Order: sequence, then structure tokens, then C-alpha cells
Amino acid sequence: MKKKLSTKLNGKWWTFGSLATNQWGKEQVSMRVTKELKNLVNEKQEGDWLNFSLFDDDGVKKDKPIHDAKKSEDDFGDSEIPF
Repeated sequence: MKKKLSTKLNGKWWTFGSLATNQWGKEQVSMRVTKELKNLVNEKQEGDWLNFSLFDDDGVKKDKPIHDAKKSEDDFGDSEIPF
């Protein structure tokens, strides 16, 4: 079982980590420390709550379909590899 640990920040959902069962069968929360997470924590006063929501982590973004990605001008997919 793996879940995404997310919260709403400036009207947008941000994923800051995950909750998963470790090799000993215990629930484990892992979070990447980013400037956004630091700011989120630093904005809170002592005694305030910081709430996160759990979402199933199936590896697929549900808010944007994968096929909607636009090809950028920097995409070198059509160039030949010189070796």
C-alpha cells in the first residue's frame, strides 16, 4: 500500500511525500524537504495544525491526462544520435 501525502497550497494540490508500509510491516511517512514545505511549516505558529490528505498513489496524474503534454521546441526526439 502506498499513498501520496498532499496538501492544498495557493489553491493547488502539492504532494510533499508518501505513506507506505515498510519492510517490517509498519506505516512509514517519507517527505522530501523543499523550499515550499519549509515555507509551509514556517508560516504556522506554535500550536497550529498542518493538515495533509492521503491519496492512492497509482503513479498516474489524474488532473492532467498524459496525452495532453505538448512537444516543446527543445525536444530533440527527431535528431540523430552521432554514435
